[in-house]
Amino acid sequence: MIKNQNCDRTQDCSIREYLGEKHTSYPTFMIRAPSRIDLAGGTTDLKIFCEDEEVLQDPERPHGSTLNAAINLEAMVDVFNVGGKGLYVQSYTPHNKFCLYLQSLDDLKKMDGRDEEEEKEAKKNGEEYKKPKDLLLRALIKQAGFVPQGFVIETYAKAPSGSGLGSSAAMGVTFLKSLYEVQGINVSLSQIAEQAAQAEWSLSIVGGKQDQYAAAFGGLNLWEFRQEKTDPKPIDFNRLNYLRDKLILCYIHDEDRISGDMNEEVQNAFLSGDPVVRRSLFRLRDIAEDMKNALKNEDYTRFVELLNEETENRVKLHSSVAPPEVLNLIDVARNSGANAAKILGAGGKGSLLFYAENGEKENLVKAIEGFSELDCEILPFEFGQEGLTIRKRNILE
Repeated sequence: MIKNQNCDRTQDCSIREYLGEKHTSYPTFMIRAPSRIDLAGGTTDLKIFCEDEEVLQDPERPHGSTLNAAINLEAMVDVFNVGGKGLYVQSYTPHNKFCLYLQSLDDLKKMDGRDEEEEKEAKKNGEEYKKPKDLLLRALIKQAGFVPQGFVIETYAKAPSGSGLGSSAAMGVTFLKSLYEVQGINVSLSQIAEQAAQAEWSLSIVGGKQDQYAAAFGGLNLWEFRQEKTDPKPIDFNRLNYLRDKLILCYIHDEDRISGDMNEEVQNAFLSGDPVVRRSLFRLRDIAEDMKNALKNEDYTRFVELLNEETENRVKLHSSVAPPEVLNLIDVARNSGANAAKILGAGGKGSLLFYAENGEKENLVKAIEGFSELDCEILPFEFGQEGLTIRKRNILE
């Protein structure tokens, strides 16, 4: 297996150099899952909303509803059967890289113990403690309940972490699928999505599960969340053809963004009975249903109105959802031809989706890229019908 069994998680420990010419002699699984653009209803997939007493009083309504569309900024996993003992994982994202090696679940317990000691030491010295980058992968292995032996897994993400596009959920879905695949265990898409969400919750990350379901199933869906189950309501994918050329995806570079922190603030306000937050969340749930109907009826004027209403209600959830500079960017965009602006994910400095008629897009892009208060990047994307996919190959591309 890999010779560097105690690899430093911060170093560049490339398995490609280790395998060398043996690349072509091992069958490889390629697993892919899309990230997503959440069009409406995000945050109503949080457990605290779906299990709220007021929500449960209306059994005819879904407890939470989100509308999202899969996009081709994929999470990718390549699996190599190299023989020997242990599991070696190397993870790449646009902004960081780390590796992980372990032979058994006991190794995870040792890592957890080391993390606790490091956190205590940091607090003792008055220093900031930075959590390890591999926590999610470790949580996913715990969810699976086993450590595959003799495999190398490389993970890649096209969407930047912290982008508000569900990239960590897509990575969780692909990585978990890879673990089951090498063991020959059949698991449904819903089970994969649920377990990937459970892994994040085990880390005390406050989040829902629309991202995991979007990654597993792909396409354009209204998701209805209830206590006992999650129901997809597929929408004709062709409805997106009219929209694609009118949408601009803007990513705001911010290494410190953590969506769970913003969700936690919203959760606390909701549980405390904040009337503004509660009204906004109920309306966000309903906007998802209204937007589904607008798309089905090809009423794109109504679709644009609902995008703006979604943002108006989302901003009311907490001040961190739309910092002043983000609101300034939205104002600049609207003055430069944008008909609508949608805050994606939990908000903050993640990503924004803008809608503009074709004649206005060039001016809008220039205005976004020239906005000096934030480091903005236009992300090319396409909508995707496919969800979690797997195929085998015999060479490393």
